[in-house]
Amino acid sequence: MLPILQEYRTKHPGIRIQIRNLTTPQGIQAVEQGNVELAVISSPVKITGSLSSKKIQAFQDILIAGKYYASQFQGILSLSDISEAPLITLGKDTTSHAFLSSVFSEKGLVLTPSVEAATTDQILPMVLHDVGIGFVPEEFARDALKREEVFELTLKEKIPTREICLVKDKKRPLSLAVNALEEMILRRIP
Repeated sequence: MLPILQEYRTKHPGIRIQIRNLTTPQGIQAVEQGNVELAVISSPVKITGSLSSKKIQAFQDILIAGKYYASQFQGILSLSDISEAPLITLGKDTTSHAFLSSVFSEKGLVLTPSVEAATTDQILPMVLHDVGIGFVPEEFARDALKREEVFELTLKEKIPTREICLVKDKKRPLSLAVNALEEMILRRIP
């Protein structure tokens, strides 16, 4: 989103932008209540009523560890192998937590994180400092992986791909400013 926001500010320097950091359920609720015009959220998500959802980009969650836990969890691991590990996840009220819970549940396991973060961007620093191991979108960890500050743990089970989606209310017309932002976002869809 940052390159899109940069382009938007260049083309529309006088427009004020308010960005909120909400969970997916909170983002959907904010659109439903008319508190925001657009929400960028992660799947899986159930959209009902007058809301519409457009997939923007697919992403893959990966399991990462800092130096200490990378040495503790080597080779090909199963979800069962890591089920008792000090997992760092998002809180129970998030779509990401529900998604991981369902992945674990499909294998007859219960997701029991040791640490629950408020936002995804908090997970990487905690992993880096060996607070535990955590699932993050691959793009979030790319630079730290290249610098070998964190390490990807190999799982036997495939974690399903998810999507970043743009949600809006079909019954509420977008303001001109938000319409321009939506167009920029949709133009960047691969």
